[in-house]
Amino acid sequence: SSSISVQECCSSYENEQCDSLFDGIISGNNKWCSVAEPKFVEFRTTNAVQVNGYTLYTANDNASNPGRNPMNWVLKANLDGSNNWTIIDAVTNDATMQDVNYTSFDFEMDVPGTYRYFRFEVSEVHSGSDMQLGELQLFYEGNTLPNGVIQGPTPDTYIVDHGTVMTVKAIPDAGYALLEWSDDHRD
Repeated sequence: SSSISVQECCSSYENEQCDSLFDGIISGNNKWCSVAEPKFVEFRTTNAVQVNGYTLYTANDNASNPGRNPMNWVLKANLDGSNNWTIIDAVTNDATMQDVNYTSFDFEMDVPGTYRYFRFEVSEVHSGSDMQLGELQLFYEGNTLPNGVIQGPTPDTYIVDHGTVMTVKAIPDAGYALLEWSDDHRD
């Protein structure tokens, strides 16, 4: 399994820091709340993970302080920690998240894939300048890549360090059958 750690974050209220997004606590006054511009958090997983969606949780006082949910945001990712981000989801004029407390809302990614570094940027909230979220959880699809293996330059390709022991499983697309396997890259 993989864990998430915060790399960088915009300024937040002292007791409502962005690391609250990833602590698994969805209760009390545990949330990320920020007035800063831009509103962003960069985080990474311990290992590269295959993701296809995420969940955003509303915070503790959305019902009494409406309009603090993100309205426009992007979720960016990459595999190597560079500044070459791929936008894996973009939401404009969100009407999904409601002004209710401690409630989860699921979002599918526009560009699912295997990533390790992520950047969540909120460009606008529904009203005012305060933005708050209770939790952000990624949907992990499958397991992490093993040590010595990284995502290749194109989908479904991998780069394996010399000497790494691994098992390869070929799964044909629907309607096709695997008739033969050839491996001419043996030591």
